[in-house]
Amino acid sequence: MRHSLLVDAKADILLYGNAERAVVEVAHRLSRGEPIQDITDVRGTAFIRRDTPEGWFELDSTRIDRPGKIDKIINPYVNTQDTAACAVEQAKGPEPESAADEVQLIELLPHPRLERDRTVIRLPAFEKVKGDPVLYAHANRVLHLETNPGNARALVQRHGDRDVWFNPPPIPLSTEEMDYVFACPTRGCRTRSMGANSGLRDDSLLGQYHARLLWWLYLLLDHRARTGALSRTVRTTRSSGNRGHA
Repeated sequence: MRHSLLVDAKADILLYGNAERAVVEVAHRLSRGEPIQDITDVRGTAFIRRDTPEGWFELDSTRIDRPGKIDKIINPYVNTQDTAACAVEQAKGPEPESAADEVQLIELLPHPRLERDRTVIRLPAFEKVKGDPVLYAHANRVLHLETNPGNARALVQRHGDRDVWFNPPPIPLSTEEMDYVFACPTRGCRTRSMGANSGLRDDSLLGQYHARLLWWLYLLLDHRARTGALSRTVRTTRSSGNRGHA
């Protein structure tokens, strides 16, 4: 298990998910001269910071999902010996829970800081998750529970002496916004014909690369088609000659 991509790549910010809005917002704010270190409020971004900023309420992830015993994967090819062993284990009954693992009901009082958009969930540190499969499963479950853009909260995880901060996922694009994005010419190259002049029009640097790939693919398919037609002509000629000789 490796560190977060931000830690290994030494990047300033990471955009994940459907980042159409985030790309535009980050680009505009950078063009206005705003330091990249100050861009920490864009949805769908992750970055590194030293500590939790003032005004945020930090919630431990165990308050959302309680780490527990991981059940063994059921063997689909179970035999009679495994069945007998399973019956013996079931006869023993559930394992007694220690006092430290007992669930305690806590009454949460209203507090101005307990706003959902100002709450960050503290996941187990990378060093703990790396060597503990139970904490790994726990962190993965909490991550999936906080993927709904409508009510997801920020997540934070310790990596050494720094925190990796994940802002909530981006809000999905509307139908009009999605149509606009897919209508942009930078999403690929347009073709008008596949004749001698190919008709490929490069709409961007990425489109130029795609155009070259499509052009070489066209040449390859054309070569295979011509080669196949020639081989069929040769076979037909040979067959006709053999019949005439007979």
